[in-house]
This record gives sequence, structure tokens and C-alpha cells, in this order.
Amino acid sequence: FYSTDYKLGTALHSIRIIPMGLSAVDGLLVQLKQFLETAFSSQVAIQESVPMPKDCYDAGRRQYDAGKILSNLMQRSWVHRQSHLNVVIMKEDLFAPNLNFVFGYADYVNHISVFSLARLVSKNKKLTLRRVLKIARHEIAHMYGLVHCTSPFCVMRGVNNLDELDASTLSMCNGCAMKVSWRLGMDVGVRSMALKALYMKKFPELFR
Repeated sequence: FYSTDYKLGTALHSIRIIPMGLSAVDGLLVQLKQFLETAFSSQVAIQESVPMPKDCYDAGRRQYDAGKILSNLMQRSWVHRQSHLNVVIMKEDLFAPNLNFVFGYADYVNHISVFSLARLVSKNKKLTLRRVLKIARHEIAHMYGLVHCTSPFCVMRGVNNLDELDASTLSMCNGCAMKVSWRLGMDVGVRSMALKALYMKKFPELFR
């Protein structure tokens, strides 16, 4: 299903990766950029790194408030909410109301999301990359109006821990893929075949 509050009138074909407290030339971000260009058939740019907003830190929890980070960023002139989907990436841990932590958090009305690497990094670099790509694709799909999916093999399935995240896939179920394709103005069959070919060419090691 789509969120009933979804207000994106036309498809946005531009995604901005905003590193927060990270280097803009980080190799992981470059791989993420390449993946998102394929997954969403969109132009993707990595913006210069921005500092951590100190007023969003909860010293008692030793975590950053994801909602406050999004509210803080919406006040920044360089966050173009009407022309881009904005994805903020940070190293520090995140939380949201009534939750011990969140991997990511999205505001689909204002086209901005944030996710943390804090719980995703592993000694296994391929596993780290898979986790990052899953969370990024999940949060961006939220900004396209998709809500959590009940399919156990869809990247839009809600996950509460690393075991559930690692058990999920990078792919979308047919229903979610159709919704994103519709938002992008593309035929779902043609897009699915093109994505499969591009995935196997650019990211073969992730789909074995």
C-alpha cells in the first residue's frame, strides 16, 4: 500500500546522498551511489559532508534523535525537498520515540530520510555493503510512498534487528516493484529485466 499522506505529485528522478560526519569520498558511499542509480533509475549525487547537529544528541541514551535530525535538516537552505529525495547517512546510532533504536527513519512528505551505519558495519565488507544497500533502498522507497510490506522476501519488510535484516533480500516483491515503477513512470516488466541485467553486471557478488 501507499501511505495516505503521500504528497509527491510527480516522480523525483534525483537522489542526494548527504554524509553527516562522514567523508564524501568514502568508498562505501560511492558504491551506494552506483547501486541507487540502478535501483531507482535516477540521477544520484553525493553532497559535501555536513556536521552533526549537536542539539539532536540525547546524552542519556548516547544516541541521536532521528526525528529531530530530519526536522533540523528541513531548516537548511541546501536541502531541496521539492526537487530531490534526500538521504542522510551517519555513523552514530539513532533512536525514535518508543523504540530502542532504528536503522533508518524517513519523512515521505518532505522527501528526506536518515540512516545510521552504527549497527550495520561488520568485519565482512560484503555483508556491510549488503546491509547498507538494503536500508538505503528501504528508506528511499518510503519516500516514494511505500509502507512496510508483509512479504518475507521483500526489501520493504519491516526489520527489528540484524538477524531479520540479514535474512531479508535486496529485491522488492512484485507489488512493491510495481508501485515504484509506476512512480518512476516506467513499465514494471521492462524495468525488472533492465534492473536484473544491470545488477548482475555491476554487483554480481551481491546476488550470488
